[in-house]
Amino acid sequence: MIDQYPPANGVLTSLIWRKTMSGGETSLSGYDNASQALSYTPGQEQVYLNGILLVRGDDYTATNGTSITGLTALSALDFVQINCYNNFSVASVPTTSLTGEVTNSQITSLATSKLTGTVTNAQLAGSISNDKLSNSSITINGSAVALGGSATIAGGSAQDDAPASPTEGQLWLDTNGTLATTAFTEKSTLTTTGDIYYASAANTPARLGIGSSGQVLTVASGIPSWATASSGALVLVTRAAFSGVATTTTTFDNVFTTTYKNYQIVIEDIESTTNNAFLYFQYRYAGPTTQATSYYGSVTNFDHNGTTTNTQQSNASQISMMKIGSSGSSTNGQVGNYYVSKVGASGKPAITGQGAGNATTGAFNLGVTQDTTRTYTGFILSASAGNITGTVAVYGLATA
Repeated sequence: MIDQYPPANGVLTSLIWRKTMSGGETSLSGYDNASQALSYTPGQEQVYLNGILLVRGDDYTATNGTSITGLTALSALDFVQINCYNNFSVASVPTTSLTGEVTNSQITSLATSKLTGTVTNAQLAGSISNDKLSNSSITINGSAVALGGSATIAGGSAQDDAPASPTEGQLWLDTNGTLATTAFTEKSTLTTTGDIYYASAANTPARLGIGSSGQVLTVASGIPSWATASSGALVLVTRAAFSGVATTTTTFDNVFTTTYKNYQIVIEDIESTTNNAFLYFQYRYAGPTTQATSYYGSVTNFDHNGTTTNTQQSNASQISMMKIGSSGSSTNGQVGNYYVSKVGASGKPAITGQGAGNATTGAFNLGVTQDTTRTYTGFILSASAGNITGTVAVYGLATA
């Protein structure tokens, strides 16, 4: 039974909603078997259960236009049909009754609160004027650009094709909005092997070209620069640890060259497993394959009381560099500095120097010349007894 009928000059539309039940439902809403949403005018609906017309108010309640409530729990496979009747006049046309195309000029005023759902691009075949939008511009890099206007992009402008002669890395926008650019070529300011970077000012990188052979890195006027090594500057040539000197000699080859005229050999904290052991030194040459002999000069070792413990005179087969450990102190460390001259070129090289140990190991004085004229390339360490371990560092003494 229909309680309300359309007014004069009105039109009644109908929608039939059909759905098969799963069982247990006491209300109906949403979509039917044909994916059609339930929509009716309250008082103008008819609800059928398995073909039997139900009584409004007794068998169900229909008040909001989108759902039916108050049903006795339905059984599985029950079939419900709802005849939905809706009134409309020319002033109020349901969207289901609209066919064809509605243009902007036919809609003089449309409140946004009446807009539901989604409007797709395909539904907007025409255009929307800026005055219909709450925002009529966009902001690019902090500047407002009107919709429908144009913006200048640094390095280019909007056009269909690339510039006739684009510069490297130039950007431009095609008229379809595509960002285009020419290729970038990565370039480095380091143009020569050995160049280095430094900061010429805060956050300002700069290039320092490679220096010449023999130059050292220094600072001039607050920035790094290359300069000729000053007289007396020491340059590390090699540093190496050794052990087992007494049983197998330790060889240091290719440490003397023509780069430096003088060298400093530093014995760094050596120890012996045997008391009163002496550390010996010999030059290497010819390849280097051969050990030099016949050293001329004087080597004198003293203990901590100033007593002579070892004296070596002319024509010795090797040089006694230092005594390691005295009675009861074989683990005491020893250090020493030795200066070698004219070894990298033909001449009469000499080794001279002074070393000092701790209170129990004494000191020594040394002044020796290897009488044979030749070029020396390295040296050998050996010991009179025990197992001597330690570290040797060799420095070249730069001259102006």
